Amino acid sequence: MHIDWTASAESFIRQDRNRAAAIEELADGDPRPLLIYLSDHKSDAKVTRLLTAALNSERFQLASKWFHCVQVSSDVLNEGHAYHALFRGKHPARLVLASRDGKRVVPFLGTAQKKVNWPGIASVLRKDYKKDPTSAVKAIERLLFKFDALDNRRKELQAQLARAAKSNQRDRIKSIEKQIATNEKDRTDVFAKKTKLEDLGLRSATRKTD
Repeated sequence: MHIDWTASAESFIRQDRNRAAAIEELADGDPRPLLIYLSDHKSDAKVTRLLTAALNSERFQLASKWFHCVQVSSDVLNEGHAYHALFRGKHPARLVLASRDGKRVVPFLGTAQKKVNWPGIASVLRKDYKKDPTSAVKAIERLLFKFDALDNRRKELQAQLARAAKSNQRDRIKSIEKQIATNEKDRTDVFAKKTKLEDLGLRSATRKTD
């Protein structure tokens, strides 16, 4: 898994937008809520460790699919920058989550005390999606565990098949091939369930098209 970041097109100082206007511009037509990452700001060691752990966590990466993820530079800390309204204060957040209309904004990791937490993430997602993100992410995590087990089983079966083929055990080969086919069907079913769970149902009637 990975987070699909989009680089902000903002590369110069412009008149400071209010928070809602900054979010609208950063969204660039994407109807999803925003996950905004201040990528090059130097934080203390503890905040950096917490940030790295959050970005690498499975649940955070799963949730990132429901956001329009944007990286911004430390230029946003300058007064007068178009997006400065999202990064004001002595300890600016390293991650900012915002509902698409800008009415729900959750900052994370301005300090070590403002660490990333699931309730904050879910509170933003609930503003823009019809289905419960908490139930969905827990169900997806269970499916991923099952997928890992199926993947390990597939590797085991392929090794068994190689040994049977080497010994020319025809009946054994047929039996293993049937088990592999069942495994592949189970993997396909798990993937289909995951895809269905990932669709939380955007409240916005207009979706971004490629």
